[in-house]
Amino acid sequence: MPTNMTSRPSFLTSTLGLSIIIAVVTFGAYASSLSGAFLWDDQVIIDNPLMKTAHGLNIIWTAPPRHTAEPHYWPLTYTLWWVMLKIFGPAPIAFRLMNVALHIMNSLLLGTLLRRLAVPGAMLAAAVFALHPVHVESVAWIVETKDLLSGAFYILSLGTLLKFFDAPHPLRYVAGLLLFVAGMLSKSVVVTLPAALLIIQWWRSGGQLTRRHWLAAAPLFAIAAVHTAYDQILSSLVIATQQTAYPVLDRVLIAGRAFFSYFGKLVLPINLVAAYPQWPVDPRHLLQWFWPVAAVSLAAILWGLRHRIGRTPFTVYALYAVILSPTLGLIPHGFMSYAYYADRYQYLASAAPIALAAALVARAQHKRLIPALAGGVLALYFVLTAIQGLYYHDTLTLFRRAAQASPRNASVLDVLAREYVRENNLPMAEQNFRQALAANPDNPECNYGLGGILVRTGRPAEAVFFLDKARLARPGDERTHISLALALRDANRPGDAAKSLGAAINIAPFRQDLIALRDELLQKQAALDAGTTGGL
Repeated sequence: MPTNMTSRPSFLTSTLGLSIIIAVVTFGAYASSLSGAFLWDDQVIIDNPLMKTAHGLNIIWTAPPRHTAEPHYWPLTYTLWWVMLKIFGPAPIAFRLMNVALHIMNSLLLGTLLRRLAVPGAMLAAAVFALHPVHVESVAWIVETKDLLSGAFYILSLGTLLKFFDAPHPLRYVAGLLLFVAGMLSKSVVVTLPAALLIIQWWRSGGQLTRRHWLAAAPLFAIAAVHTAYDQILSSLVIATQQTAYPVLDRVLIAGRAFFSYFGKLVLPINLVAAYPQWPVDPRHLLQWFWPVAAVSLAAILWGLRHRIGRTPFTVYALYAVILSPTLGLIPHGFMSYAYYADRYQYLASAAPIALAAALVARAQHKRLIPALAGGVLALYFVLTAIQGLYYHDTLTLFRRAAQASPRNASVLDVLAREYVRENNLPMAEQNFRQALAANPDNPECNYGLGGILVRTGRPAEAVFFLDKARLARPGDERTHISLALALRDANRPGDAAKSLGAAINIAPFRQDLIALRDELLQKQAALDAGTTGGL
């Protein structure tokens, strides 16, 4: 028999076989999270009136400022949730299964893109991406469908546009452009795609970018700029003070350290929590400048060594930094009051260093030892992901763990306290509100929350102190004036209660119930004044 026949790969080692194995194993890793409930800010799905009617769907696409729960223009993601609610109702397992399916699809799409780019170890990279514990937050947290949906469009658009560079065709370019737009309508992080596209093309074309490449990318940059400006306008409508909360130098310091914090969790994915401890930020401390200086210096070093060590290290570093850039803190965002970085923000960015690590493994010379080590790492990731998924069972479980990591984070403790209120565990809610105010005495939400508990537990006089602090911090909030008025009424201070209601009426002048209550309180105060005068 001839001995020089080329052996055909088995089904298990074929691309299809490996894809099926990755899908099955990934589903198994995330099985621990499937029985969980809707979590904290999943309310933008289940408690959003816009998600219940066809008119609401129209508003999602045409009047985004009316959707104030999340001040961004991501109508495609909300449309997917709208459809899911219509088909399955508010069943968390349906949404969780959808997220797992999207993540598996993204992992396989990444493997396909890497194979097209001739990156060694493409399917290993897909497996690592699928099982890496740092992605649990994006997959097991229902509201993070936006990471997964935008990720799918990001990878598809990249692949289509890179193929256009190889074989230009108008329809291919239009398809890539439409996929790019669909990605931005799913989550704003996709605005980084034009830069990522040019970085990858620079890497694969020998360090050269032609005029054709720049012209093809120009419309994408323009669309990204318009979308970013619009998204910032929407954010400013809801988070009016966010832009001034962090001075420019503070943001630079935050971004530098956050960059390395992200990478640290990617390399060593342990102690993953929903909100990491915030570090002190002070531009006057020279040591704090180590992080941004190190980030820039490392980029410069890799660029300078590109002719010796190749373009790949700089390319991976640049891709990681560019895709992370919207969430590094240079542009303030709402979650910065909870933590300066979050696992979900590196969902897409992590693909670059993961691909590099997989390529190095694939090129290693120890053909027996290396696969065994890679298999061990994947097995470890499987276990860590399965364990991490358990923390996403409910809000209390998730934020208890976050509070253990950040015991002085007022925003985290506020979430935990409000969940205890929802569970009607008022003693634990009060304990967490007081712990939060010990860390940040001026936090308006915590002052408001503690004041509400004190009213409910028959301590209105004490509640007035905290509700008044909340009022001073939020003078334009109707509900704070009303809560303060009710506490003052219960503390037998009807005149002061009427004044507080007057402030609420100025904000909401058509609320007849408030006007009637104010008049009732004024009459009660008049009776008290008359009684006091008569006694004299």
